[in-house]
Amino acid sequence: MKKIKLLANKRDNNSLALLAGNMASLYESGISFLIIMDLLIELPIKKNYKESLIKIKEEIKSGRSLEEAFSSYKDLYPEFFVGMISVGEKSGNLIKVLRGIERYYKKINYIRETIINALSYPIILLISILILVLVNFYYSSKFI
Repeated sequence: MKKIKLLANKRDNNSLALLAGNMASLYESGISFLIIMDLLIELPIKKNYKESLIKIKEEIKSGRSLEEAFSSYKDLYPEFFVGMISVGEKSGNLIKVLRGIERYYKKINYIRETIINALSYPIILLISILILVLVNFYYSSKFI
């Protein structure tokens, strides 16, 4: 059974959403994937994603499919991302699939941010109460 990790994630969902959305827009414009990869490298994403895009571009140049190229970097691109690209390539609906990937990762980010925001106030309150109890205990023990 897999554990759901809401707060700890090695992958950057913002970068994945940004990549998928821009890939969809550029591909919809009729630009080839070699040029798209050059343009994606210029996006404000993490360095490891930029480095992977450079290598993915080389793999696409050598004749590999998008799915094969992205699957080489499983530490950055999750199975869902790669699988959806595969479905999009095989069905001929790559633009729709990329838009779906973008929406998915944006929704994941929204949920994660909502959870973090919802938990931050109670945590701050708990820490404050704990500090007050410790200070109160320290000073009350001096008077006894």
